[in-house]
Order: sequence, then C-alpha cells, then structure tokens
Amino acid sequence: MQLNTLGMKNRFGTLAIILLTIAFCILACGEPEEIIPVVEISNDFELVGKWEFQKVAGDGVIFGVPRSSIDENPTGFVEFLPDGKGFSNFSTLLLDMPFELEDSIVWTRITIDTVLVQAVTEGKMDLWNILMADNQSLNAEWPINIAGNTATINVEFTK
Repeated sequence: MQLNTLGMKNRFGTLAIILLTIAFCILACGEPEEIIPVVEISNDFELVGKWEFQKVAGDGVIFGVPRSSIDENPTGFVEFLPDGKGFSNFSTLLLDMPFELEDSIVWTRITIDTVLVQAVTEGKMDLWNILMADNQSLNAEWPINIAGNTATINVEFTK
C-alpha cells in the first residue's frame, strides 16, 4: 500500500511541475514589446538650409484598403530659414493621390528629433519625426491626411 501512495505523490508532483511550467511560460510571454526606431542624428546636425526631396514613401489605409507607395523621383524642396520661417515647394504622387505644398512655412524644432512645421496660407501643421540626419541628408516621417484618411509619409532629403 505504501508503494501505491508513493506513486500517486510522484504523479502529483510531476503534474504540479508541468502546470507551474506552463503557467510561468504564459506569464513570461506577455505582450510583445513595441519596436522603437533607432534615431541617428549627428551632433553637428543643422536643420537650417534648403532640403531637396529625394525619395517619398507612404503607408496608410485609404478608403478601407491598406496601401503603400514609393516615389523615387519627387520634385521640390523645403527650406528652413534661421528665423523659424521658410518655404515649401514640392509635388509627389503618394498612395495614388497627388500630394503637394507650395507655401511659406513657420517651423519650431521642439526636440532634437521633432520639428513642428506649419504652412502659413493653408494653416495645416505637420509634426516631423526625424529618424536620421547629418549635414547632408535627412530622413523624416509624419502623419498626413489623404482624401480624409490618415497615412504616414517618409521623406528622404539631401542638402
């Protein structure tokens, strides 16, 4: 009779270890971590200057359909003057829709990697997130409105 009791204890112990292992694995997994993009901005980066559009990419859900597109040959520039003013003159086809701006701008560099850009005549504001920058190239992205839908634009510039 003692052998039977010992066998039950071993089975119970094994079952308890298996259940605890499963519970630990479930709790340890949790929610996946959000991937935070690496920001690479050189210490001597200066936003002031004329930045030419080199490549424009866009991602968004337009009229309920997920879309993405790349324009490898956009035209135009954004110029940031030292007094917080400037000018934007660009045109591109993004997510099958024209996207352009020819307007004076006012701008504020909020943090090392964030710039608020406002079109003076249109009044629309864009919050740029700088992903990479040095004194010759700049990569930034910001949310935009296309046909009443929100998308993200990513622009590569050269000075």
